[in-house]
Amino acid sequence: MWHIGERTPSKFLKRIHLQTLVPYHKSMDIYKLEAEKAPVWAWSAAEIIADTRLASGGLSRGGAADLMRSVISTFRDGVPENMSVWCDSAGGWLWVDGTDSSHMRVRAGKLSSDSDISSWVDFIHSEFAGKTLSWCVWGDNDSKRALLKALEARPSSVVMGGPVSSVLTPSGSSGAWLRPMGAGELMRFQVAAANELGVAQVASGAYMSVDEARREAFRSIEAELRDGVASPGHRLYSLCHGGQTVGGAWLEIDSGVATVRSVVVDSEARGEGHRRAALAALAAAAHMEGARVINTTVMPATHPFTTVLCDMGMGIVSTDYIHKPSLAHAPALVH
Repeated sequence: MWHIGERTPSKFLKRIHLQTLVPYHKSMDIYKLEAEKAPVWAWSAAEIIADTRLASGGLSRGGAADLMRSVISTFRDGVPENMSVWCDSAGGWLWVDGTDSSHMRVRAGKLSSDSDISSWVDFIHSEFAGKTLSWCVWGDNDSKRALLKALEARPSSVVMGGPVSSVLTPSGSSGAWLRPMGAGELMRFQVAAANELGVAQVASGAYMSVDEARREAFRSIEAELRDGVASPGHRLYSLCHGGQTVGGAWLEIDSGVATVRSVVVDSEARGEGHRRAALAALAAAAHMEGARVINTTVMPATHPFTTVLCDMGMGIVSTDYIHKPSLAHAPALVH
């Protein structure tokens, strides 16, 4: 368990849930957290969030303490604008971000064994009808799984990862190798990476066209790599085989965690194991730079490449789900 300073007594936290929250719906035991109670709630929530992610393998021990500080800081002065926290009397809660937009994200949540899943389902369909909700489930012990099953939310992507030192070279690798990407090669890589990402996002359930997804992906990539191939914390490589450049790769390293952001293989060079070789080379590069953990996101979650990553020694760290609540599934609200 992770602690920062003195913990707030659990009895006091339970009194907050039972006595001082504002009821949202008379027939559902769901409450909206009051702003003045948010700092106390955040101490308990921060520990739960950090423990869940640590157990999934998606967070280092040092990262867990940093995450807790970040959560506590977020709610230091109450519930931030564009966020909300909903609780039940059994100690369950959901933290929702982006409440003034059409696409919101459930940042974290905890449902106890006494939480009424059907009440949460009714509430979500009533409160968020017509909007898109993104969820993230960490490892196997995330208590949101039962709720997502009841909502019939579909998995959109999966993060695979593990210790860098345990990553193996997968069978079927081509022997392709990496070299630092030149500045003149970056635009071609950005376009190819955005095209692949846009197609993957739509296949994962994004509510937009492929062209819209590609444009949005390109804008995002361009912003992150605003300093080009010299962008701090980012490593850009060209993928080579037989004296030819056959693709590119993008690795991000932050606080000992390496993230494979993209591996692109030219269409005429696919099917020869170059992507597998690139992943093994990226893991070796991350290890050389002192990274302890490596991960990558696979979209859609059912993509067969997850099997290759398992063969390399990686496991499932987290799974993203997407759900669009509908008034057709919601009961009448009684305020």
